[in-house]
Amino acid sequence: MHPNCTLRSLSLPEMSSFSQKAATALAEALHVNTSLRYLDLAKNRIDCKIAVKVCEALLINKTIAIVDLSKNNIGMVGSKKVLTLLEKNSASVNFRRLDLSINAIGSESKNLIEKFNKKNPQHQIICTSPEMITRSFNSVQLLVYPNRKALLKGEKDFRNQLNHHKARKDIKR
Repeated sequence: MHPNCTLRSLSLPEMSSFSQKAATALAEALHVNTSLRYLDLAKNRIDCKIAVKVCEALLINKTIAIVDLSKNNIGMVGSKKVLTLLEKNSASVNFRRLDLSINAIGSESKNLIEKFNKKNPQHQIICTSPEMITRSFNSVQLLVYPNRKALLKGEKDFRNQLNHHKARKDIKR
């Protein structure tokens, strides 16, 4: 990326591998780029070291507003390093949203994210996990279908009534 480049969005999801060398090159480019607003690196098998490099670049880059690092391999150790880096340098943070969803970051990192988000409301870190999504879905299912057996029985009763009604209509003709 050239400093005078007018590229506003860079989306590189689902690359076969995102190497340390590629991450270093991207981080160096982000240090000087002044036009990029959105960076999507989702589903790239990004590990702890690469995530830290990207976040270090975010501390220098003043224009990137949204970064998607979801569905990678950042893990618990990587997320703690990223969050510690961002927390220590919160005055230098410029992004509006950083997505760390579905990275197996653990409950301790989720607590750090909550603290960071409360302390820095203009810079939000998003973190949903498959468990949270499943839990939310199951909660909705329980609200809609609190008793699965009753639902199945109710469905059976409804079908019987519908069939009975159709049969009566047929007899009247």
